[in-house]
Amino acid sequence: MSPISVEIQVSDTALIQDALAQIPPHERLPIILHAYQGHSMREIAETIGCTKTAVKMRLFRARRRFRAAYQ
Repeated sequence: MSPISVEIQVSDTALIQDALAQIPPHERLPIILHAYQGHSMREIAETIGCTKTAVKMRLFRARRRFRAAYQ
C-alpha cells in the first residue's frame, strides 16, 4: 500500500468516526453491531432489549443520519 493510500484510508476512517459520533447513542449502537460486527436484527434486539421492528427503525434512522453527516 502506498503512503498516499494509507493517508486516504486514515482520513476516511476519521470521517466515518466523526459521522458516527453525530448519531444518537440509541441509534449508533445498532448500526455498529450490524454493519461492523455482523449481528442479525434478532441478535441486536436481544442485546439492546427491544423488538426487531425497533431495531429496523433505529437502523433506518441511523443510516439516514450517517449519510447526512458523512457528506
